[in-house]
Amino acid sequence: MLGISLFIAWAAYASGYYGYSLIKGYNLSFMEIVSPVNYYNGSWPPGTASNTVIFPAGNSSTNASQSVSTMASVTSNGSGQSVSTAPAANGGAANGIQSNGAAILAAVKTIMPSWSTGTQWNCLVNVINAESGGNLTAQNPSSSAYGIAQFINGPSEYATYGGNSTTVLGQMPAMINYIKQRYPSAPCEAWGHEQADHWY
Repeated sequence: MLGISLFIAWAAYASGYYGYSLIKGYNLSFMEIVSPVNYYNGSWPPGTASNTVIFPAGNSSTNASQSVSTMASVTSNGSGQSVSTAPAANGGAANGIQSNGAAILAAVKTIMPSWSTGTQWNCLVNVINAESGGNLTAQNPSSSAYGIAQFINGPSEYATYGGNSTTVLGQMPAMINYIKQRYPSAPCEAWGHEQADHWY
């Protein structure tokens, strides 16, 4: 009888805690909450799932501003240094990206449709905002990092990954190919690395 009571108490606690973590947007799996072996033992609070707010205020402006994280006009690049991300002349903030958001989303839908919605899209947006804000010509003043992806070897590195540095449709295939080669679970793994090390 005691065993059944303990199980019921544990199940109620785990279910409530899992629901709480979902509401707060914490990026925790069910097993990290309920398993006595595979529990979450990182810092608290845990990282949020692409900074998504599940219950925004309800109006269109707060929904847009809270759905993904947005960075300041000067953000950190891959090595923790500041990089200018002033919005480019063509295409302002859209889809959570500071610059060229609509063009970046269109490119991702064409190149890698599975990354253009949901969690993968949110993670990709967070990487882009942290690196360049979507600015096609963002440059790191203390290195040769350049463009949306902030490739450290400058514009020429876009060709290495099957793109070019001149347009969004040239830069995004290179960024996507780089992420696919380096991170098996795609943008969310890249975003996790970006959060931990300030580069991806």
